[in-house]
Amino acid sequence: ILRGGILSLIIWFYQLTGENFWLYAWGLVTVFSVFMNMFYSKLIVPLFNKQTPLEEGELKNSITQYANKVGFKLDKIFVIDGSKRSTKANAYFSGFGAQKRITLYDTLINDLDDEEIVAVLAHEVGHYKK
Repeated sequence: ILRGGILSLIIWFYQLTGENFWLYAWGLVTVFSVFMNMFYSKLIVPLFNKQTPLEEGELKNSITQYANKVGFKLDKIFVIDGSKRSTKANAYFSGFGAQKRITLYDTLINDLDDEEIVAVLAHEVGHYKK
């Protein structure tokens, strides 16, 4: 029922906008993507997982040293309780500018040593930094 409603809405919008449909669709997808990138970690993730700031210690110091070394401003580092749903070790960046943050899965912290975690972050930084 939900998919049928969404499809009906798309068809109605296509008929309404005609040849300019692609332009409006592009704008809508762009706005949605920016919104999700900026607010995903603050609005959606807390519905399913618990996020806590990374505690002070050797790992945080290693991450901070790496970020400073490559000129990557990084103040917000969080840990998510991904182990309650998966054994997958993961990390991701989200947000733009001052809202930029890194999230580490607890499985990543438990399975890898600090040097390996920093290597994973180097990979993630590569997506952001040119």
